[in-house]
Amino acid sequence: CVVAVRNEWGGRPTGQALGTLLAAVDHPAVRACWSPADALEAGEESEAGFDALAGRVEIVSVRDGRREGGGWQPAPLGEGAVGWQDVLRGLHTHGFDGPLCLDLRDATSPKDGLREATTMIRMVRAAVRGNG
Repeated sequence: CVVAVRNEWGGRPTGQALGTLLAAVDHPAVRACWSPADALEAGEESEAGFDALAGRVEIVSVRDGRREGGGWQPAPLGEGAVGWQDVLRGLHTHGFDGPLCLDLRDATSPKDGLREATTMIRMVRAAVRGNG
């Protein structure tokens, strides 16, 4: 059994903060559920968060948005500031083959969820092919 601890706003919002916690716990069954969007919301770029988690990412939470006017503005996947093409390419390059969890908290209709899922599949395929 693996326990995946998520970085999120209000707790340990960044990969660096989560990495510090995981290092303190220091148990192979306690890993990261990394959310680049939550980290960006807290001001951390995805590359820094991923590096701070040093191979302890078990699952990646997928949503998009951007920081605006001191707050967070949700955006359709691929249209926000997370930089999912680069994130997915980096995950693939580093050999990550764990699950991606599509976060639909901001979807307002079933069609929104379908669009997000379709976009994610296309982005993953492009990252694996190397043209994402």
